[in-house]
Amino acid sequence: MKNILLYFIGMMVLFAACESGTHSSEQKTNDTTVSLNEPGKDTSGKAISTHPDIPELSPGKDTLQLNLEMHANQHVTIPVSVLSGDSIFGQLMPDDKAANIRFTQIAKPDQTFDGPFGRELSYSVKKPGRYALIIGQNLMAGDPWNGKLRLKVWVK
Repeated sequence: MKNILLYFIGMMVLFAACESGTHSSEQKTNDTTVSLNEPGKDTSGKAISTHPDIPELSPGKDTLQLNLEMHANQHVTIPVSVLSGDSIFGQLMPDDKAANIRFTQIAKPDQTFDGPFGRELSYSVKKPGRYALIIGQNLMAGDPWNGKLRLKVWVK
């Protein structure tokens, strides 16, 4: 009986310690969508939702190049409309070669996500539509990073 009581008390202490530790390790993030305004919801069911401020990419014709500045624990979302093609490609070129950044996810037109990726992205495009490239830090490696980078995105 004494062993059961000690086991129960030990489990309660362990549970309390685990519960209190989860709150202190949470990090706040700053999310930014680059000032390319998002279109409203497309209720017609069309695959491509165009907006004058969202770049449209066609294979062999268009390349999006942006100079960005990121801050620690920030995510940057870059929306693009893919008009046609088989794959979307992207490159992150930071000024600091040791920068802790990567393509963390890609949002697809069907509202699903895939990722993570590295500094280079090569992703098969199943259908045309609005994609969003999400750039952030690798939370599993390295320290928070601040700095400037160049982004290049194209479709083949």
